[in-house]
Amino acid sequence: PKAVMRIKTIFKTDWRIIFLACTFGALSNIALNTALSLHDAPGVLVINEAFLVLILMGEHTYLKEREKTWIKVVSVFLAISGAILIDISH
Repeated sequence: PKAVMRIKTIFKTDWRIIFLACTFGALSNIALNTALSLHDAPGVLVINEAFLVLILMGEHTYLKEREKTWIKVVSVFLAISGAILIDISH
């Protein structure tokens, strides 16, 4: 409900952390594209799924995104299941 206000407050007080997170996000996209060009896609996608789970856990703890928690739990379960299935089929 007050997400915009919380985001503005976080940006005002922790802009360095946000800048650092954006920088790491950009570098991770470059690394993902490089990994996809150098290695097989299933192995890279498993790592990417694990990264998405970490992002979801981070938003839950740092940003206090507690709305619709069951959707996030299902998302984490599906991401982990997908990573396991990709790893098994590989």
